[in-house]
Amino acid sequence: MSKPLSDTQCRHIKPGETLVDTNPHSGLRLTCGKGGTKSWIYRYRLDGKLRQVKLGHYPAMSLADARQELLKQKENRAQGHDPAA
Repeated sequence: MSKPLSDTQCRHIKPGETLVDTNPHSGLRLTCGKGGTKSWIYRYRLDGKLRQVKLGHYPAMSLADARQELLKQKENRAQGHDPAA
């Protein structure tokens, strides 16, 4: 069983890695580019197609802030809006 993301994991992610959060924050990912830039991504399916939208960068956007933004985007989606639009 997967564990929720922690601040420690976020701090120590290495270039090329992706961390995935668990329910109720499923869809939240932290990716680390080759240059070391860490980005929060909301990944979801719409009409059977995989979509994603960047929420912000770590550490400017903390794990708690990213989770809060994710929940806002999920609510937006539940109201029929596409976050990537």
